[in-house]
Amino acid sequence: MGGAIVKRLSVLLAVPILLSALPCPAQSHADGYVLVKGGTFRRGTGGSQGAQVRVEDFEILDHPVTNAEYKAFVAATGHPAPLHWQGGRIPAGKDDHPVIFVNRTDVHAYLRWLSAKEGRIYRLPTSIEFEYAARGGLTGKNYPWGDEDPETRANCDPDGSRRFDRWQDYLQPARWGPKNGYGLWGMAGNVWQMTVDNHDPATARFKYRITDLAEIENAVMGGSWARTKGYLRCGARLGISAGIRHPDLGFRPIRQPSGADWTIESRKLAAVPLGEGKVLLNWALLGTDRRSTGFHVYRSGERNHAGFRVSQEPVGESTTFVDSGLKEGSRYNYYVCAVDQSGREGRRSEWAGVAATAAASATIVTFEPLYQQGALVPIFGDLDGDGTLDCVIRLDNANQEMSQDPGRPVQLEAFTSYGRSLWRKDLCDHDHCYGSANNVPFNVWDMDGDGKAEVITRLQIGDEVYVAILDGMTGRLRHKTRWPDMVSDFAKSSTRIHQSIAYLDGKHPAVITQTGLYEN
Repeated sequence: MGGAIVKRLSVLLAVPILLSALPCPAQSHADGYVLVKGGTFRRGTGGSQGAQVRVEDFEILDHPVTNAEYKAFVAATGHPAPLHWQGGRIPAGKDDHPVIFVNRTDVHAYLRWLSAKEGRIYRLPTSIEFEYAARGGLTGKNYPWGDEDPETRANCDPDGSRRFDRWQDYLQPARWGPKNGYGLWGMAGNVWQMTVDNHDPATARFKYRITDLAEIENAVMGGSWARTKGYLRCGARLGISAGIRHPDLGFRPIRQPSGADWTIESRKLAAVPLGEGKVLLNWALLGTDRRSTGFHVYRSGERNHAGFRVSQEPVGESTTFVDSGLKEGSRYNYYVCAVDQSGREGRRSEWAGVAATAAASATIVTFEPLYQQGALVPIFGDLDGDGTLDCVIRLDNANQEMSQDPGRPVQLEAFTSYGRSLWRKDLCDHDHCYGSANNVPFNVWDMDGDGKAEVITRLQIGDEVYVAILDGMTGRLRHKTRWPDMVSDFAKSSTRIHQSIAYLDGKHPAVITQTGLYEN
């Protein structure tokens, strides 16, 4: 499984290891970022406290991004300025105020620019990272400063009377008010701040046609000048559409600490239930791994926090692990990290999710195309560039050699690696595919070198037939070339059409077609 080299099966007691339970003082940098040391805590307060969660080290900006900081991005990239900047100019006296009227598409563009400019990963915090930072080292308190009423400590709307169109009267500078225990301004009140929730895609609500993470609805935290004090509590969240721009909505980035590497190292991690509350994990051994390389295995109930290590010692001379003592019917998420002889961990693998079941199962993912009847032909490729193989399936829909016209064309349906349908496309009618799916070849291949595979197929448009390249994530047509005419068999009685990929110049992929297998 996963290309792994297996010498023995490691079965270790799966007891979560609390790596750090006490918060450490934060360290400030000259550019306004604060290093927050990781640790564990319970989300929420009082009777609404959740389970223990863990975060790893991260650096967070000590204030929401200001208009002046955002203007540098607009000037460098030509990205549209917020609409309240008249003529592209920041409102008078608001340079040091939080940038507002930006949505997630704007923010993701800003973070991509900043990451490329600085050579390190900048992103939005998860909801758990934001709550951990907001608490500033305090335990069990309602607000970043303790339990004192917010009316005297934060910019909020005490009685709910503030109007949105009066934002210029109420919005305060980004570095307004007292800092919390980590030296952070404005972790409650003034502006809402965008966070992300990393859901298990196999179980989360799935929105078809959305391929950009910036377009997915997510949470905001911290409350604002236009919200009452209940929204300022540590851990309070509010769902909001990704496209909304509000006068009380801002953001602050986090970034990877110096020496850390947040990029994911794909190991084709797979998880299957063994039954009786056990799960088998398997991952790939990479060419960069040494014989002495071991692996730490982490488990989490959700993907918003770093999880807890369940391997008591590094898994060595093997790329398998059995986790036991799990609750049947519950779903668990795992990742692994390579670890050297000194105990230093490498990059994380991707996540793998699995439900613990009473009976064993060898099924990792199920693809369920909608079709009438006929044959299914799957081809695998990485459509989204995450290092895990997705699947494209050809459905002949009963277009067979001797069949009558079934009234439905040959089609393609694409699926994510976790089994969700992405798109479906008609390829060829019965009279244009000559009654045989053998005349509708397709391939899945990265044609432009961006790490994401395209779909190359025969495609009928009107009464013409083309060699077509489709976008792997959406099925949209990207390129087309008229399919070469046949030299013989104009009655189309026995011809076959084939297609393949070749590197004719040794560097770039080319599409090779063959028309008339028997006659030509």
